[in-house]
Amino acid sequence: MFITAIALTSLSSCSKDDSKNNPAQPTNFLTAIINGVTLNFDTLKVVKEVVPNDGDPYTDLIVTATKSDDHSKSIIFNLQHLQVGTETCYYFDYTDGDINYDSAIGNSFEVNITVNTPNKLKGNITGRLSDSSNTNSIVIPSGSFDITY
Repeated sequence: MFITAIALTSLSSCSKDDSKNNPAQPTNFLTAIINGVTLNFDTLKVVKEVVPNDGDPYTDLIVTATKSDDHSKSIIFNLQHLQVGTETCYYFDYTDGDINYDSAIGNSFEVNITVNTPNKLKGNITGRLSDSSNTNSIVIPSGSFDITY
């Protein structure tokens, strides 16, 4: 009985789990505010593509982000592997149903890659995207992603 009381006392004196007070930072997400609506893209895929480039190969990443609850909305962007900054992403496309909006010339759109390691990609997106006829556009005032692949 005495040993049981000591065991129970020592178990109850252990420190409490503080994970509820300090939740882990979420990873593997892409979130963007598009025309005033926050969209969370929770299905992410990163593909490495080696480009031959006339004997001087380089590697690109193709990132695809979709919503598990709405497959009509997706984001695809291409960027240089292991490069950071605002010049590394050369293609960005948001699809909503049958309409594609991309970072065509003339749009002020920026993808700022802050982390680009062999298995981690992190950054921010902001700006305007237009459809192929350049008659309709959407605005992304802020967006971010943190992807481990």
